[in-house]
Amino acid sequence: MEPSMWSTLPEITRLSPLVWRVMGGNPGKFTLQGTNTYLIGRGTSRILIDTGDGIPTWLSLLRKHLHESPPSDFGLTPGQPRPEVTKVILTHRHHDHVNGVADLLTLFPRAQIFKYRSESHPTLGEDQGWKVTRYLQDGEVFQVEEGVKLKVVYTPGHTDDHVCLHLTSSDGEENGLFTGDNVLGHGTSVFENLRLYMDSLAKMKAVGARKGYPGHGEVLENVGSTISDYIKHREIREQQIVRALKGAHVQFQGRNGNGSGGTTVAELTDTVYGELPMEIKSAAMRGIGLVVQKLVEEGRVAEAEGKGGEMGWKLVGGLGSGEERL
Repeated sequence: MEPSMWSTLPEITRLSPLVWRVMGGNPGKFTLQGTNTYLIGRGTSRILIDTGDGIPTWLSLLRKHLHESPPSDFGLTPGQPRPEVTKVILTHRHHDHVNGVADLLTLFPRAQIFKYRSESHPTLGEDQGWKVTRYLQDGEVFQVEEGVKLKVVYTPGHTDDHVCLHLTSSDGEENGLFTGDNVLGHGTSVFENLRLYMDSLAKMKAVGARKGYPGHGEVLENVGSTISDYIKHREIREQQIVRALKGAHVQFQGRNGNGSGGTTVAELTDTVYGELPMEIKSAAMRGIGLVVQKLVEEGRVAEAEGKGGEMGWKLVGGLGSGEERL
């Protein structure tokens, strides 16, 4: 949906005693109101989560906030040094989260850059003149300040290098999950691998965070409930596809057509969604194909020739096996 469908988010917002959101200045169909970047901490040192898409207004906002805001906003007294970004943690490799790194380093050249390694994009940033300082490890912890920790939670699926970050404080005031693009403030997200994505959603829910700070959209006041909704949505879509494959199997048993009983992704899309405009159908077919990929990885579906010799898919073991596995 277009960004006008959602409420406008302020350019800079304090979301908790330790969390500020700075908007990336890149609203759009896929970025909603724009990329959310987050400053974490108090005092003179800050951790920055994500850097937006390299839009100049984002760096201007960040500079103005850190250099011109009243010292009391940061828990400082007059005369103390202004806050600096000392660490940058990137949730994943997509351009709308990493393209601001080079600009950030012009403002804070000593800032360290951290992200999880992407096997598909191992040289990320080098074409823009920056390199990752160190790759993240699942479960590692960054000390924000005394009694406040930020824990890395590796959550692939949206991309192969996606991480979430769990912010907690010993006084219980902070218990938030920075969800990156796995869970958004509005609507649903996209993914590269559904099996990994579903595993990651379950892992995110198990964290037990109260609030969610997404890569795009509004703060999630009950992030556990939102994650449960995401899981349920994907489970329902998978069940629809399994039922469509069952129905196609029954039809094949009663006809003398070409092929080996396989159902194409296009046919599955028509069954699940009905007639769609071509510009929407292509996206729907991609989503259906990713569900089929998951079912193949789980051994529930296998390739089978469809009508006209096209690549198709069928339930492993036929109708009975499919029903047992649903």
